[in-house]
Amino acid sequence: MSSRKRKLPILLFDIMDTIVRDPFYHDIPAFFGMSMEELLECKHPAAWIEFEKGLISEMELARTFFKDGRPIDMEGKFKSF
Repeated sequence: MSSRKRKLPILLFDIMDTIVRDPFYHDIPAFFGMSMEELLECKHPAAWIEFEKGLISEMELARTFFKDGRPIDMEGKFKSF
């Protein structure tokens, strides 16, 4: 009987920016020149989450990110996140 080593998948959990840094909490408010509190007040409550889940496109995010509909420069620096 031969013994074969089976490769098991590895599952990593990233808690509190340990492995991957989330730009939302640091870079996004700075990009817009706002505090996190100001950003949370004026952004659409679900647009970023829907974008991260792949439910909306970049163009849809650009149109819906702010509640008041102000434009986002998706081709500029914002896209670098």
